[in-house]
Amino acid sequence: MLEIRRLVCPHCGRELSGSERYITRFCLTCLRQWIITGKGIRALSVHRAVADGEASDLNLPFWVIRIDHRKLAGDITRSVRKIREQTGSMAGVRLNPEMEEESYLDAFRQKSGMEKMAMLAGMREHRRMVGSSQIDHLVERITNSGDYRVYVPAFISSNPFAYLKAGRLLTSRQPSFEVDSSAVFNEQLLCSVESGEALALADFVFLASLPKSVLNSGKLLKGISPEPLSPPVLVNFPFRRERSSLTSLIGRFSISSRLVQTPQPAGKD
Repeated sequence: MLEIRRLVCPHCGRELSGSERYITRFCLTCLRQWIITGKGIRALSVHRAVADGEASDLNLPFWVIRIDHRKLAGDITRSVRKIREQTGSMAGVRLNPEMEEESYLDAFRQKSGMEKMAMLAGMREHRRMVGSSQIDHLVERITNSGDYRVYVPAFISSNPFAYLKAGRLLTSRQPSFEVDSSAVFNEQLLCSVESGEALALADFVFLASLPKSVLNSGKLLKGISPEPLSPPVLVNFPFRRERSSLTSLIGRFSISSRLVQTPQPAGKD
């Protein structure tokens, strides 16, 4: 026979409130937040991102994961060097637009051996590694960041692409913000992702945050994985409702408000 047990607050014994869609529960008596894990229920520390006094209409949770930025930058640099060594100096050659025209290619085909050599010599002055400037900029930004973070959304969205957009934009922009660790939340959190799941998603969110020119280089991405420096921290980020969208007050980006599933008021299911 299936036994159904009520979830009660391990601190004060009151029945916990919350929505079945989320893995977080809230105690209306002692104002503590709890999270349901595969090993039971445990206390949950939640921080609040401060948006310079701007009023917010909704808070959305993200697991914030601090990354070893020196190792990450080193991995990317070594991967680029390895690719260049394996493929040779002509790897990733991209011609100027006029050199890609059919007339230029026809002229090349009609040249003699020595003439072709002369044309190739001229091409060397114009060639460049595809995406090299973007890669160099990426490595420089990560190296100088001092505190590189990956942001994994913890809320429920009806559209995985919108869900991913929120995480990749925060990760790519690396916004600076203050955290209020003493804030007391008297409402149900929208958390549906456990910290262990967030760690498993960190690689995916990081890759999604990279420029397209870097993502197109499949060989470059092999062996590059952001290494966490500490356990993920759950942070509530403030959003403001603007017509049919939600605008983040940290990082300044928008997602459709219809894509975020909000919980029922505390005490209801």
